[in-house]
Amino acid sequence: MNMYEEILEIIEKNGPASLPSILEAMSSQGERENSLKLSHIKSVISRKKDLFSVKDNIVSINPDKEIVSLTASVGRHPGPWYKVKINFQKNTFFYIEWTSNEHQQTEHNLPQKYGRVEDFKKELFKMKIWDWKHDYQRNEMILDGTSWSIKLETKGATYSSGGFQEFPKEWSKFCRAMMNLTGKSFK
Repeated sequence: MNMYEEILEIIEKNGPASLPSILEAMSSQGERENSLKLSHIKSVISRKKDLFSVKDNIVSINPDKEIVSLTASVGRHPGPWYKVKINFQKNTFFYIEWTSNEHQQTEHNLPQKYGRVEDFKKELFKMKIWDWKHDYQRNEMILDGTSWSIKLETKGATYSSGGFQEFPKEWSKFCRAMMNLTGKSFK
């Protein structure tokens, strides 16, 4: 686990924290071979200004990056079509699969035995979905192809991205992370 991921985990678990309390929490985990210093934590936080906010020596997650929910869908004509809604505050997700062959909608309210919402959230931070372009389209005519959309809500902003037969470079990682969470295909 990267140091910034450890800091994120501590803040998500305990709420905004002072630098010394973050140092104490990280040191008590004892996973580091060499001793951790306050300057190391300050350095990580200053490099990750997009993720962290510091006010009066209290570190918190930037509200524009504090993930609340995600809705993602992907599919093609004539099907199948998948949609996943994830509530990160409740640690729940809902998976829907449409298939045109049966002309019906199949709903699966899956237990979290397939993956953990917390692990999926860590992957989202690595993929930086908030930096994805709003629209991914090819400059050529395509009659059949894959269409997709993502809506990521944070405490401070909403990010939307989508496309037709064109994807961000992290798309394969996103689909794999989604499959690890739901236990179902997402591509």
